[in-house]
Amino acid sequence: MKAHLAGELRLMTDADLHEYWKQARWPKPDPATWSKSAHVTQPNSNASVFSPLRYALTLLPPETVHFASAQVDPFGYLLEAINATEWVEFCRAHHHPWLARVWLAAASQLLAERRLVMKAHGWADTWDKLRESRTTSAADDFYIARLNHDHRGIQPRSESFINARLAEARQDNDQTFLRRYRRAKQHAGKRAGVGLAEKYLVAYWLELPQGFPGLCFFSDLALHSFLTHLRLRTADNTSWPITQIRLRLGLIQAAPRGHLITGAIIEGKTIRLTTSICQKSPYSVPIKNWPR
Repeated sequence: MKAHLAGELRLMTDADLHEYWKQARWPKPDPATWSKSAHVTQPNSNASVFSPLRYALTLLPPETVHFASAQVDPFGYLLEAINATEWVEFCRAHHHPWLARVWLAAASQLLAERRLVMKAHGWADTWDKLRESRTTSAADDFYIARLNHDHRGIQPRSESFINARLAEARQDNDQTFLRRYRRAKQHAGKRAGVGLAEKYLVAYWLELPQGFPGLCFFSDLALHSFLTHLRLRTADNTSWPITQIRLRLGLIQAAPRGHLITGAIIEGKTIRLTTSICQKSPYSVPIKNWPR
């Protein structure tokens, strides 16, 4: 799994990654800052919450974490740099099975967000297909998607590229491309819909607001209950649709067994997250404070 995920991430050049961080809704992760403490202080309070992702970073050599922060893809670098076998043994020896796949989960979030960005921009195929195939149709999709959204700071391909492509389309009487191009120039291109559950899963995969454990630490059952409480569930009454969304986006859980978060329970106006570890206070927060 590590080799497959690392192979996908290697398809992204530094230029691609810089472009990605322009599109993402948050800045590039800074593991060096996150590794200073395993706890996040709650706003307007002296209370703190244990953050499993930050805790994992505190267990690494500081020089490794600082070097990762300087990379264009910090968690992709950590995925490559860390000996997965030694890390799993370390987690097992210290009774932290829910941390064993944290770097896989962190690296998978980048690819999932990239796919979601492209889907929201009206590109039906996944970005990695373009990287692998380099076909004209995939390149057209990529160009049209960018052109549809160039008002958001996403720069389209150069004029020389589009002039050559237009000349080719006119010569071949490619009305499909010409029509798409005209619609894109008018910002009328059709955009694929992105579900709230998809956006929520990707945005909070590593860490929920205020430092609460990210969704990658939830079991599928707990994840289903949590999104249901936030009214982000799909129409089906089972957890399968949410599991399907996670798998389709390529999101990897921090642990296949022994999840940190085992359930999400409504208690009055509060959501309480049940956990597999002992701690001073439970994970609980008023429902109104959870973004959705």
